[in-house]
Amino acid sequence: MENTRGTTILDDPLVGSATRLMAATSAWDHDTARKLVVAAWPLYQEDHRRYHTFGHAFEVLKRSNSLARSWGVVGDERAALLLAALYHDAIYYPTKPKGANEMNSASLMATVCQAVGVREHIMYRASTLIGLTVDHKPAEFDLTGQCLVDADLAGFSATYAEFVTQNEDIRYEYFHVSDENWLAGRLAVLEHYLWRDPMYYLLGGEAIRQAELNL
Repeated sequence: MENTRGTTILDDPLVGSATRLMAATSAWDHDTARKLVVAAWPLYQEDHRRYHTFGHAFEVLKRSNSLARSWGVVGDERAALLLAALYHDAIYYPTKPKGANEMNSASLMATVCQAVGVREHIMYRASTLIGLTVDHKPAEFDLTGQCLVDADLAGFSATYAEFVTQNEDIRYEYFHVSDENWLAGRLAVLEHYLWRDPMYYLLGGEAIRQAELNL
């Protein structure tokens, strides 16, 4: 497998790291974990992506696993969380209506799961979790959903330089939007997350403080 920049799946060290994370559950064996990662990788290589790449999926996967360990999300719930983190942006086209990318990502994930033998209840739970990344509003007692949502939004708490780069990368993905409309839309998104309560569900005070500074 190769992307248009000449990078192959064998060149990407994140593939091995992602496989090890995906294999950190008893819900499937290492070979199945590898198949899930290998199936996801090419989906994140499209030319229109700059932020929503395999690197982003890996960071969400890593943060989700870390939060799951800290908050006691185990067993099939952790398996569904890792699966959702890996595939949550598998389909990503900024021109699509709200929720379409998430729905299509969940559908594609389900197809892969059926092909490699992931148990249905884990697949369905992962699909529900992916749906949470539309509005990032998990239920009050959905600890697994809160892990995924916080992991997906953790980029807000990066260093300011990294945060600026993230916004530049997202701007690249919205090349079809005028500067004026982009600025208005992006400010509305950032203000929404700045003022919502809670900003994060599980991430600690330092992450919140850094995110508030960035936003």
